[in-house]
Amino acid sequence: MPYRKAHPVAALAAFFLLCLWLIPLEAGEDFPEQRQLYARALDALAQGRGDEFHALKNRLRDYPLYPYLEYAEYRRHPERLDADRVRAFVTAYGDSPLAGRLLGQWLDRLRRQGNDDGFLAFYDPAIASVEQRCHFHLLNYRRGDQIGAVAEGLALWQVGKSQPAGCDPLFDRLIADGHVSEAVAWRRFVDAVLNHEYRLANYVTRFFTGDALRQRARTLLAVDQDPRVLADYPLFREHDGDTLAVIAHGISHLAQRDAPLALAHWKRYRAAHSFPPDAETRALSALVRQLHSQGNGLAADTLLREAIARVDPAVLDWRLQQAIRNGQWQSLSEWTALRPPALADNPRWRYWRARSLELSGQGDRHGDEIRGLYESLAKERTFHGFLAAERLGRPPAMAHRPVAIAEALVDDLAISPPFLRIAELRHHNDLPNARREWQFQLRDAPEDNWLAAARLAQRWEWHHQAITTMIQADYWDDVEIRFPLAFRAYFERNASDTGIPLHLLFAVSRQESSFEPTIVSPAGARGLMQLMPATARETARRHGIPYRGPADLDDPARNIQLGSRYYRQMLDRFGNNRILATAAYNAGPGRVDGWLRQSAGTLPFDAWIETIPFAETRNYVQNVLAFSLIFAHHLKNPATLLSDAERRRTL
Repeated sequence: MPYRKAHPVAALAAFFLLCLWLIPLEAGEDFPEQRQLYARALDALAQGRGDEFHALKNRLRDYPLYPYLEYAEYRRHPERLDADRVRAFVTAYGDSPLAGRLLGQWLDRLRRQGNDDGFLAFYDPAIASVEQRCHFHLLNYRRGDQIGAVAEGLALWQVGKSQPAGCDPLFDRLIADGHVSEAVAWRRFVDAVLNHEYRLANYVTRFFTGDALRQRARTLLAVDQDPRVLADYPLFREHDGDTLAVIAHGISHLAQRDAPLALAHWKRYRAAHSFPPDAETRALSALVRQLHSQGNGLAADTLLREAIARVDPAVLDWRLQQAIRNGQWQSLSEWTALRPPALADNPRWRYWRARSLELSGQGDRHGDEIRGLYESLAKERTFHGFLAAERLGRPPAMAHRPVAIAEALVDDLAISPPFLRIAELRHHNDLPNARREWQFQLRDAPEDNWLAAARLAQRWEWHHQAITTMIQADYWDDVEIRFPLAFRAYFERNASDTGIPLHLLFAVSRQESSFEPTIVSPAGARGLMQLMPATARETARRHGIPYRGPADLDDPARNIQLGSRYYRQMLDRFGNNRILATAAYNAGPGRVDGWLRQSAGTLPFDAWIETIPFAETRNYVQNVLAFSLIFAHHLKNPATLLSDAERRRTL
């Protein structure tokens, strides 16, 4: 072959790559150079520039995100994986969720290849998928561990839903060898019926050999599909717990069509059988709701009084709201007096016990009880606690209790390899992986680690993660971590421009996003103040604000600018009433107009809030108002929950 002179550009590139391989890179405190090279390496891999990628990766061996480069390479080129590389990766990076992800992919590959020895050697139940678990038990079954494999395999089969197709070989073997008994199949059949998995339920009936059991299965399936068969009482002579659960399920369905008939059937079955607690709660709760909605309020209330300790507490909340919505203060006082132990300490019920006594004209007779309830509530940092404090003429109780964690523990956490990775992932805006690492590190950690991590997130100004970590740690009283003055300059500027109190803008953003700038809701709302793109576009047009599209809403400055102006529009539309404006910000002004028409100006402000039809909006309004007081406290602003005008107005 004749000698060909290398192209000068190609020669220069080759020399550059050689230099990259040979020159080590020393890590700096903030990894400035490594960060640039990491981004370049990922780009080179994505563009198929393999030599450049490997040269850059070689220089980044001491960079915290080096394992992410290795993982990215294996994801793009799985053919380069072999047992030794997987074993080395899992050993080296077992402190990262990447190890489990790569191992799971490797197990899938071994399963597809039929490499049983390799699969068993690498199998890890901590990361195994359902299909991998099924395959593992199938292999053990074939190799003689039948007792354990049968028990585990039946546990996977005996669920009230269809399992992945990869489990079929295990299930087929268990079935062929006679391990699926009628008792096991019956359990799965009942669960399938209760989950409305009719196709699965019909499939399972093939395991019933006797005519009596097949007929029983047909009867229970008919109860779910046409609950009118409950009228044929002799069909249900056999009544184990599973059968009774399906009967209660059928009562719930029948109540939607004909609640009085369902109640009649329920009384007869209840007199003859003792139902499992969960099944009884399901039936009673459905009966109370449906009797009310079908105009049988007296029967519903009679049933509720008889079974008040056995219904779902959500039904009691619903009944309380019904009484408030209708202004039935005497009835409300009776219901709140009957509250079961599960609701004895509930702030909503305690507050409405006191308010119902006042509104029903029983204040003089029950003055001590009313004051005692308000006194206890006023010590709590809740919406109803703040309402009680204002009724007593007292400042709100913040009950602030800072996290007692040594700074040395936070410092150690910050420089540990996992949290260095998290910090670098955040720098590269790879928040999904940053959150996975965060949860992985804390999954089995003691409380002190959770609290130290929350403090670290606060130090990093990763406010959303600090807030959610405090929630997961079940620590509610460090108000400074849970309610940070995040993005303060932006909020101050827009509070000044719009005339909205600063603490109120903070409260809206805290409720909407917990101060996560790039969060996107399932409905498509984006950013700190969770604006829908269409709302943002219209608000920008109205106020002459530049807006190029949804991506602009990830910018805190633009999001707060648009969100504060939209909230200002709601305040202007509803006469500067924060209750109505806040409800409109969440649910839309049209819905608020409709709710106002329904209440027709007959309800006190607190009653109107309590009867907002959407639970999400009701909680939203209560939280924003309560949060606004907490932020006012941070800002040393002597604000009140509501103005005199807002409290006096009936809605």
